[in-house]
Amino acid sequence: MMNNFLTLYGYELKKIVKRRIAINTLATLTLAVIYINIGGTLNTFHSWNDNDGNVITMNGFEWLDYQKEKTKELNGQVIDDELLDKVREAYKNLYRTEYHGEAGSGYSSMTVVEHGDGEESIEEAEAEIRSQELYNPIYAYIQRLTGFYDAVHIIREETLYESRQDNLLEQEWVFLHLTEAERLYWTERENDVEKPFTYGYAEGWNEMLDSFMYANIMLVLAIAICLSSVFADEHLKRTDQLILCSRHGKGRLFFAKTAASITFGALCSVFMFIIFLLSALIVYGAEGSNIVIQICRPLCSRSLTMGQAVFLMGGIYVVLGIVHSILTIFLSEAVKSAIAVLGIMMGGMLFTMAYQVPYLHRVVSQIYELLPTRILNVEQLWDGRLVTVFGLQLTNYQTAIILYAAVGMLLIWKGNRIWQKLKN
Repeated sequence: MMNNFLTLYGYELKKIVKRRIAINTLATLTLAVIYINIGGTLNTFHSWNDNDGNVITMNGFEWLDYQKEKTKELNGQVIDDELLDKVREAYKNLYRTEYHGEAGSGYSSMTVVEHGDGEESIEEAEAEIRSQELYNPIYAYIQRLTGFYDAVHIIREETLYESRQDNLLEQEWVFLHLTEAERLYWTERENDVEKPFTYGYAEGWNEMLDSFMYANIMLVLAIAICLSSVFADEHLKRTDQLILCSRHGKGRLFFAKTAASITFGALCSVFMFIIFLLSALIVYGAEGSNIVIQICRPLCSRSLTMGQAVFLMGGIYVVLGIVHSILTIFLSEAVKSAIAVLGIMMGGMLFTMAYQVPYLHRVVSQIYELLPTRILNVEQLWDGRLVTVFGLQLTNYQTAIILYAAVGMLLIWKGNRIWQKLKN
């Protein structure tokens, strides 16, 4: 019995993989990813004037190398008081806000901190510019965490991380309408995040996090094109009744087709993930996988490195390959039209990407964000809304996987019922 099923499974998988449309679709999408990430970067140019008024022009790859070189001396440095003192010294002549009058009066004026005795040599000015260029990433990070361009003058290690908690995390939790229990959960997760942070360049991994939504679109497109005809073609070619009258037509064949489709979807997602990841790392660089995610995504309270975050979402991406496959073959059997299936899959993807339910509608918005077309939004990494089941607090990813498994089994069961009734 098992040998019969494996034979049917192998035959159905070969039918899917060897179809010209499957090969052409994957090849086209691969070329599209390479062109967008590599060709697009090569054709991008950056121009600016240097201190002598000369125009400097770089293509995208040269610009990225230039940016990486600028951060080379900072890689591996801990963002603590020692580093903050160096940044403060580099930006000592930055405009700052000074408050006058009674505390809380709101009155302020912008003043310039003088350059020592007011006289500065050309060499000193050039040294100051070089120092600011070196520490600019840290200065930008301070501004991002505090919300103030001139916080560099007064910020200390302790107040920097307190500012991240008060200025970023608390505001985000209010925006998401988190309950006290959810706030406590993420506060405990925050305690697991090692501080102070260590700075490092991780743009390749950061770019990959942003690419998952586009990768999901391409995955849906690939699976819808390649699997929409798995059952629909049997009805179109009028072979469905003949198949149902065969020895395994009403039993094992449906599950063999389903298993083959799921395998193809999973393999397709792994293939697409590798293509997207390699193109991002080739363009932006592979360094920084061990950098904590809070350097690039300070709103995240998960104890993850950039590499771990990418592979976490990569695992979800593979799960989505299976989910999209099950939904596609169910529609293929239910509507019996490959074109209709393709339209439903792509239409649903584009609509749910374009429309967002406001967070004010807490329950509806939370459910909506669990859809397979939205779960790979990078903001899900710091969406703190939880689902409590029998005392267990489940994150969005945990909840989504449980829901996908339940809905997937339901669709397979329903699809088999439809298949069984065709002969009647």
